[in-house]
Amino acid sequence: MQSVRHTVAACSRRTGITAVTASSSRSTTSTAATTTARLPVLRRGVRSCQVFPRPLLASYSSASSAATATAAARPPKLDSNEVALAMEGTAGTTHGLTAAGWKLHDDSDKDSGGGGGSDGASAVIKDFSFQNFSEAWGFMSRSALLAEQLDHHPEWSNVYNGVNVRLTTHDAGGVTNLDVTMAENMNNYESSIVSSPNKASLAPSTHPRPRELCDTSPSGEICGPTGLSSSGWILEDDKLAVSKQFTFGDFNEAWEFMSRSALLAEQLDHHPEWSNVYNRVNVRLTTHDAGGITNLDVTMAENMNRFAGE
Repeated sequence: MQSVRHTVAACSRRTGITAVTASSSRSTTSTAATTTARLPVLRRGVRSCQVFPRPLLASYSSASSAATATAAARPPKLDSNEVALAMEGTAGTTHGLTAAGWKLHDDSDKDSGGGGGSDGASAVIKDFSFQNFSEAWGFMSRSALLAEQLDHHPEWSNVYNGVNVRLTTHDAGGVTNLDVTMAENMNNYESSIVSSPNKASLAPSTHPRPRELCDTSPSGEICGPTGLSSSGWILEDDKLAVSKQFTFGDFNEAWEFMSRSALLAEQLDHHPEWSNVYNRVNVRLTTHDAGGITNLDVTMAENMNRFAGE
């Protein structure tokens, strides 16, 4: 696992993402007529920029903020024909989102599948699956960089090698070109990872897999006098897991927290079940092969508190 101390210039050169701000509908030269134009699909990126600290994201955020200040408007919700074109592609092609595994999702119908009503479709969703956590995290990191540049963030969850993504534009009330752009780029990131799987791996963890479950007192204290209960962690699933919601100032801060936690998770070979919506991160910790809460979960929880500045 590489250092998180990537420079902005180095990561920008490697990913080829810097063109987004200049060419997207949120650019400083955009007009009302161009805000609905299809945003470009980025086709380059490498695995080396998987984890990045706040200064890297802040540079993109400042550029995005400048673009936001002068952009004419956020893109409007796509109409039924535009949704159909995005999902099914043009005649004779297979480049639509449906062919790549995306489905329309209607909040009034929790399982609308790919054929939900286009006017009622409030989001597009997809489940991604990779070989391991490292590949899943590489995918999420590339997507997070693009999200910051577009100022458009996914709702997503990750459990080891799986990433569940939901894309919608809240201020437009449904699916817009921003969601289509995010979805198409996520497909490209997935394809590049699947076609060039990461062969690198960490050295075997020096932390032996625990077999003994932590004691939880009748009062609800987690694993003895650890202080986890007083810091917001709660027991769930009949004391088989602990969970907590972290709230940060913005997506940058949330992603910095997740990046540091991901590095530790790989070092411990112990991965959280978590979800992120903009500045909120929900975390669930348990040790599956032990059947409950162990010292690995306590170690992760204590360090997550520290990463969050608590």
